[in-house]
Amino acid sequence: MDWASFFICFTGWTLGGIVNGISGLGAGIFALPIVLLVTDIKTASLITCIICIPLPAILGWQFRHYYRMADLRLLLLGTIPGALLGVALLPLIPARALQVGLGIMLMAHMVWHLLAHRPGPLHSPRLWGSVSGALAGFIQAVSGLGGPAIGMYAQLAHWDKDRTRGNISLYFLGLSLPLVLMQYLAGYYTGPVLQGLIPCLLGCGVGLVISYPLARKIGEASFQRLLAIVIGLSGFSILTRALLDS
Repeated sequence: MDWASFFICFTGWTLGGIVNGISGLGAGIFALPIVLLVTDIKTASLITCIICIPLPAILGWQFRHYYRMADLRLLLLGTIPGALLGVALLPLIPARALQVGLGIMLMAHMVWHLLAHRPGPLHSPRLWGSVSGALAGFIQAVSGLGGPAIGMYAQLAHWDKDRTRGNISLYFLGLSLPLVLMQYLAGYYTGPVLQGLIPCLLGCGVGLVISYPLARKIGEASFQRLLAIVIGLSGFSILTRALLDS
């Protein structure tokens, strides 16, 4: 890898680390378009999967006093059937149609959250937690971007910023560990992937360091707006990918 490519990968993941450190998600959404300037989608995606172990582990430790196991159990239990449903539907329904619908849904949530009054707390939070986990698993299976569904639930359930970041971080850690293990056993982590991982991992670490004081100072209202924007940009990313791949 030449120095120009090193710098581009480093810059992309520095930006991703900053956004993720503040909002709890969104690292790949901001980093991937920049990293793809100098690498292919398969390599960039595998690098993202690897980073999704240390990144949420660090944030999970940072916000370890705020996560709630009851929230995580519901989300993770719902994720399994949701992912299986996504895998089952992919051969039956055009992936493009699924991605367009999901992209529009996430963008609509952003607009609704930014423009409308926030509703009261959810009724039957256990039911909605399981449903949100299933939706996240479904989106992860068809697009690789399941995090925004958890962000949507966090906003609907009125989680505060620290509970949101703690829960989302540990959710992703639980999701990423078996995925990376399976990819490793399948022999996906070749020389180019590990070589490209170095600047991305360094950039993500720098981004997290930069985000730390910002994450502490950001107000609750500003955090919720940022989270909604990150969710909306996730939807835009899914929608754009679907339209460009058609």
